[in-house]
Amino acid sequence: MIRTSSTNLAVVAALVLTFAIAIVKGGSTQWSSLIWVTACCLILSALLAVDGLEEKSAYLSIKTLFKTPFIFILAFQIWTLIQSLTNVSQDLTASLENSLVGIGMICLLAIWYKALRHAFVLNLLYGTLISFTLVQSVYGLAIMLSGVDQILWMPKLHYLDRPTGFFVNANHFATYLVLTIICMLFQRIIAMNVGHRRSDNRKRNSAFKVIDQIYSPSNLAIAFLLITLLMTKSFGALTALCVVLGIMVCSSAIRHKQIYQLLLGGVLALIILGVIFLSLDYSIVEQELSGLSHTWSRRLALSQAASSMLSDHWLFGVGGGSFYSQFSAYRTLDIGNSYYNFAHNDLIQFWVEYGLIGVTLLALFTIAALRDNFMVIVKGESAIRKVFAYTSIYGAIAVGVHSLVDFPLHMPGLSVLFVIMISINSLIDLRVKLRSAVIKDD
Repeated sequence: MIRTSSTNLAVVAALVLTFAIAIVKGGSTQWSSLIWVTACCLILSALLAVDGLEEKSAYLSIKTLFKTPFIFILAFQIWTLIQSLTNVSQDLTASLENSLVGIGMICLLAIWYKALRHAFVLNLLYGTLISFTLVQSVYGLAIMLSGVDQILWMPKLHYLDRPTGFFVNANHFATYLVLTIICMLFQRIIAMNVGHRRSDNRKRNSAFKVIDQIYSPSNLAIAFLLITLLMTKSFGALTALCVVLGIMVCSSAIRHKQIYQLLLGGVLALIILGVIFLSLDYSIVEQELSGLSHTWSRRLALSQAASSMLSDHWLFGVGGGSFYSQFSAYRTLDIGNSYYNFAHNDLIQFWVEYGLIGVTLLALFTIAALRDNFMVIVKGESAIRKVFAYTSIYGAIAVGVHSLVDFPLHMPGLSVLFVIMISINSLIDLRVKLRSAVIKDD
């Protein structure tokens, strides 16, 4: 009974903590992130106190951990603490705050490990992700269309003409939308494949099937999120989604040997886009292209300045969170705005902050987690596990593309979701390995 209660607590806590950090400005404020870290630590402590910790299971957990991606994230967390303790960090306060968020993330992973005793938890995670993103979309559109500066507790600071959800920046909210859309698309694809196999012997008017698909709640939700994504005007996020969709279409065409149809569809798509482009008002097109060119040149200049900073701190870094206070000495753009104290390139900024050692550990964690997700697909695990496996792989591609021109993973509300998404199958595999190890040891 006690074990069941602790598992239920773990399920509720895991879901709440995964999404609650994004509620206040995407977790970017110091007080909100520290409250979140404290909650993660307290809840994990309560769960450990209720469950107890047997010596044998603890030993097996440590031994098995070395065969999972989580050894790399633990090593990364130790490295961030070493940066602070050895004065590598150029901004001790910021580095300690980042380390605390990292500790909170590890505690959250441990809470998810305990929550995954129940098989239905993945379905709850999927449902909560969709619901939370839809709420953000409605909220973002409401605050944009109403023209007010604040609704409830969320002030509107940037991009007054764009929906930002619970984030300050529309680009970061757009990445959240992209991850959710990818997850929903794969859920629909996998569900349709399963449904197609089950309905092979059922005859039904194809027109009714099309109508059912168009007006299904899932498809309507995807359409709504796509419209919201377009209204964010985030070129980086839209490009990332297009890259993912292109890979999905090409891989499907190659798998089903439909190369000719793919080429024909690509030509038709280009013709349609050309007709749309030619039908637009030239002044509007010129204005948009001019704005896009200006944004691109600014991002390029920021990345070049960050690369200069990287050449001075490539091995040990400047410490987590220290980029913000140190970048002004390298910045070539005379903007005088703290908004441009980020590299707008997460890949470079992570390297500058954590050095070659830290960025290597992060890369190894990501690669190992994606390997586990790939194996879920190869082994033909349950449908919901495959949904998160595909989402992890394609979501990593999307986030990687967008991170070339922005800093979405420096927002705790987004980075926490991303880590949980790519880690969830690895946590399930860890539970299986530990259960097998305990049985074998007995």
